[in-house]
Formats: sequence, C-alpha cells, structure tokens
Amino acid sequence: DEEKEKMAAASAVSPAASNRGASLASRISKRISFQPKADDQPAYEATPAAPTNRTSARASIRLGAIPTANAAGSRLSMADVARQKKANITGEFQAEPETPALEDRFAKLRALRNRANPEAEAYEDEVQERQIDLEDLTAQAMAEVNYDLPFQAYAEEFLNFRRKGWGKKHVPLERLITWKPDRIKSSLHALGDPALVHDSILAFTNILCYMGDKSSKNPMANAKKIFRITVQCPEELRDEVYCQLIKQTTNNPNPSSCLRGWELLVICAGLFPPSGKLEKYLLSYFRRATDQEPYPGIAKMAEYAMLRVQRTIELGARSEAPTELEMMAVREISPVTVRVHMLDGSITPLEAECWTTVADLNSAMSHALKIRDGSPFGLFEISNRDEERALEDEDRILDVIAYWDRERQLAKRARDAPTFQFVYKVRLFFDIKEDDVRAVEVAYHQAVHDVTDSRYPCSEDDCLRLAALQAQQRFGDYQDGVDVFGDELQAFLPAKYYHPDVEDDLKAAVTETYKLLKGYDEQEAMNNYLDYVKAWKIYGSAYFFVEPQNARDELPPSVVLAVNAQGVLVVDPASKEFLNEYPYSEIVTWGHSSITFVLVTGNLIRQQKLYFKTQQGNEINSLIHAYVNRLVDE
Repeated sequence: DEEKEKMAAASAVSPAASNRGASLASRISKRISFQPKADDQPAYEATPAAPTNRTSARASIRLGAIPTANAAGSRLSMADVARQKKANITGEFQAEPETPALEDRFAKLRALRNRANPEAEAYEDEVQERQIDLEDLTAQAMAEVNYDLPFQAYAEEFLNFRRKGWGKKHVPLERLITWKPDRIKSSLHALGDPALVHDSILAFTNILCYMGDKSSKNPMANAKKIFRITVQCPEELRDEVYCQLIKQTTNNPNPSSCLRGWELLVICAGLFPPSGKLEKYLLSYFRRATDQEPYPGIAKMAEYAMLRVQRTIELGARSEAPTELEMMAVREISPVTVRVHMLDGSITPLEAECWTTVADLNSAMSHALKIRDGSPFGLFEISNRDEERALEDEDRILDVIAYWDRERQLAKRARDAPTFQFVYKVRLFFDIKEDDVRAVEVAYHQAVHDVTDSRYPCSEDDCLRLAALQAQQRFGDYQDGVDVFGDELQAFLPAKYYHPDVEDDLKAAVTETYKLLKGYDEQEAMNNYLDYVKAWKIYGSAYFFVEPQNARDELPPSVVLAVNAQGVLVVDPASKEFLNEYPYSEIVTWGHSSITFVLVTGNLIRQQKLYFKTQQGNEINSLIHAYVNRLVDE
C-alpha cells in the first residue's frame, strides 16, 4: 500500500503545472499549424520611404502676385483703376485675382495652341517614335548569359530539406523544387527570423492566389501583397520569393497558372535583384526557359525577365512597389507610356521601363524635341497643391509614379487626393545658343509662363510690351481689323494686370506695340522676348522662403533667396526690394544641413557667414554648385 501511495504521489501533477503544460503544448501546436491567410498583414512590412529630396518640394512663389502698397505718386495699372471704380460703386474693394491653377493654365494654353495647330492634340497620347527597343535589348541580355547552372545545384546547397512534422522528415529534391498546388508549411530556405518565415509563407499563399492555383476574388490585390512584402525586405526573403516562383513554374501542369507565375517573375526581376549566390542560377533558369519553352508565350516572358533583372542588378532595388499600370504593361511585355507636360500646354508621350531614370527621360525629351544641348533642362514634379520638386537624375521614373499612387491612396477623401504631373522646363538658366532653335523655343515658353504666372515682379508697361512680342510670335504681323486675342487676352498678361472691365483698353495698349513689330519672324520675336526678361536681375531665379538666423543687416523674419545664374539675391517678399546681392565672385563657399543653408561671402581676407533656416538646403546647394561649376568650365 505504501508503495502504491508513493507511485500515485510521484505521478500526481499540480493543477497549475498541468495548465502550464497544456498552455505550452497549445502554443507549440498553434505555431506548427499556423498558416497565414492571403489577406493577412506581413510581419516584416516596412513603409517605403519618401524620395530622398522629398523635403525640397516647395510651394510656387509668385513675387509678382504678392500685393504691395503703391508708392506715393506712382501710376496705378489699368486693372487697379478698374478695381477701384468697382469698389466706389459696390463699396467693396475687389482683391487681385489669384493665379489660375496649373491644370487650368495648361488647359487654356492647349486651347490657344490648338487654334493655330488643330492636329496637335491628336498626337499627345501616342508615342510617335519607339524609344526603348525591347527586342534589341533582350538579345543583348541573352548574349551575356553564356553559362547554364542547374537550379538543383543551388537547391542542394541552400534550401532546407528537413521540413515536415516533429521529426523534420527529409523532402526529396524534385518535390521541393517543383510545382505544388497547396500552401507550404515553412519557408524553402532555413530563415532564422520567425517574421521572415511568416512572410515567406504569406508570399507563397498570395502567389498561389494570383496564379489561380487557389481561389481568389482579386488576384491583382494578391500580386500587390507580394510586392508590398518584398519591396523593403531583407535580401534573404527576396531570394525566397524568387525560389518560390521558380518552384511554381517548374513542371506546372496548368499553362495559364504557369504563365501567370512568369508574370510575377518578370515583375520581381524589375523590382529587386537576387543575391550574389542566386544570381547566376536565376539567369540560367530564365535562359533555359527561352530554349525549352514549356508553354506558348513563356519564352518571351523569360527573355524580358532576363533583361529586367540584369538592369536591376546594375541599378539596385527599387524603392516603391509597382503600380497596376506597370503590372499591366508587363503582361503586354511593353514599356509604360509617360506623359510629360510642357509650359506651352503641349504633352509629349514617352516610354519608361523599370530601369528608366530621370536622366534617361531628360535625354529622351531633348531627343524628342530635337534640342541640341539638353543640360539646362530638367524634369519637375508639379502637384495640384501648387508645389514643385526638381527630380534628381538617379530617381526611377516608375518609382516616382508609384509614390504618387501611394500618396493618392493615403488621402482620406477622393477630393483631397493630390494629383501630379511631369513637367519639362529650364532648371539651370545657362545661356542658350540662338541656333539651338528648339531649346530657345522651350526657354521662351517658360519665360512667357513665368511672366504671366506672376513669378517675376514686373511693371504693367513691361507686361504690355512682352504681350505684344508674344502676339507677334504666335500670330505673325498685325492685320488691321483683326482681333487676334479674342477672349484669350488673359493668357498674355499676369492676373494682377488684367480686368474684364478694361479689356478693350488693354488690347489697344498691347496692339499699339504689336503694330511696331511688323517684320519680326517667330524666332526673332522669341529671342527679343528672352533678351527683354534676361535684363532683369531676378530672371531665371529659383525662389526659396528662408528665415535669416544671424544676418548683421536688419532683415525681415522671412525673406526669399533667389538663386540664378549670376548669384544669390536676398529679396524682401513684401516690398520686392533686393536687400542683398551676392554674385558668385563674392561667394567663398556654401553648405547645408537638413534644416539650414549656410552661405559664406567675402574674400580670402574677410568673410561673412550667413545662416538661413530652411528645409530646401539640399536643392539650394545643388543649384549653386551647378552654376559655379558651369562658370569654372567657361
């Protein structure tokens, strides 16, 4: 009996200990059996960062539109007189009208341009000349892969064969690397981080859904989930996804499923590179598929994947997940069509691929426009919030578009969603040779835009003379009795100098100068317009609102730094007065931090260091650097 009691006591377990054991077993069981659903959130997901110079997006500054008090004895403009008359009648003074939004201005400019050339708009959505020859590029890419490494060799060295159950039974090689109709229970690689294992299973589940091996209500959403997982993830998870796609496109009995798997491979190839250990095996897999096409259409996909992954290896991983627009283009093995706006209201459609950078598109624009020297020009991002950002040469075009798409999706209401456009215009106001006809034309249209958009503080007389030159360029010689302006006079003048009550007087004033320009051809009118505005000290300036931190002079709390080809101007935004002028010959050095721009002026003996608080220090720094380098080269 004593022995039985001892054995019963030894085998007895306290309730607490029993619960702990059950809880541990439950957790282990759940961990082993846990399979994330396709719509679960990634464990490792990191939000893509904004573009590196995102803080340099700046509001458009219109010095010519900022109201100023009229000096004693100064003449009021015709528009101001009309506003005062209306105020005397109604008792309410009518403020100067706001400059129209960029999209509205583009629409009006397009209408005005199409009056002279009705066929122009028909070509704005079609690429007139192929800029990216995919056939030639894929042939070059295939020629570079002159080796054949079997994926089995990679699998034997790097994949995890002990995968199933408590005993981790060994899985045969062929079964591990060939198509599987249902979900995997662990990653193909031995990933040490549980978060990466979770995301690898999640990626595979979404691969099954997109390929049609598992039912899905929205395959495109499954594809987006895969790229959300991989766009900012560690290299080992990217290799895992490549290997999963190789597995699912190997010995796949369903042609449709296999083709959709190749679509994912092509998109991944343009999104992130494989690791060095996987690279040659992946390229060999692509190459073999071109020779041993398992189903129709896959050889072309494999060629395309080979080209894209080689470019991605060269340039590095993308910063944004692809848009639906890009994914649809991949299905067609076709570049994405990008619309680039000009400041005359025209649109140039261009092609972009996963490797296309801003520098590439700048080059394509100068070629399409037949500009000989494209160095003064650049691509800008301009939003409906009246902000603009000079895009960096190394930015990927499709990443910029994907960022716009992400910004729109973050908007809580559709009407609050920002819209963006690519605009090609002068960035660096170098002297343009007069025989570079198309470059002069682009610079001219930008000058017209900046004058009529109130970017420059200029007088009414200046604007009336410039409007006459603009009319001569657009319509040719004056003809008696012909009203060339119609109802479009607003496109020729800044908003502050236009008022409908004095439209006839304004037309008469412009026409008076317009008559004197008889005999000027289109090119002469443009060159004279440019010569006129180039005489202004502030011409070609990029404006930045900054806060002086240690200026010896009495400066307002906020001033405008105007950076142009001659130097840096400090402008009072209220009076438009030039408070300080620093030609490049007097600038010793300069620098910036994330919140400050520093300008050192003087000479080797005596110097003054000026600090300005701003978040646009990087762009100010880049502009000054470019202008100084050009001066040194000359």
